[in-house]
Amino acid sequence: MSVSGRWHDWIYFFLTGIAEQARDAGNRAKALQDLQASWRTQLQASHSTGLTLAVADYLFERPVLGASAVQQRFRVSHPTALKTLRRLEASAIIEPTRTGKEYLFFYDPILKLI
Repeated sequence: MSVSGRWHDWIYFFLTGIAEQARDAGNRAKALQDLQASWRTQLQASHSTGLTLAVADYLFERPVLGASAVQQRFRVSHPTALKTLRRLEASAIIEPTRTGKEYLFFYDPILKLI
């Protein structure tokens, strides 16, 4: 590259890649924000509890959750954590999967966006 003096082409290629990645990241961030706003609207319309709203928001930090993670993060009992996750499941926001003794809950669109 330095022998043939093609630095300009390489820098252009490199900066084009950075610009494309930045656009993609911006589009993904916007899609995540839109998804979160949609959930909030849906949950608020159904008069969900503050804990349910907080756990739904927490999914954007940690897109796969178990009751123990909710219990630790929000300092609630295990039954309360599980009940909250089940409410989100009933609202079609998350889906359960069993791993060993515990159920984990996830929402596939978040995982596809990140």
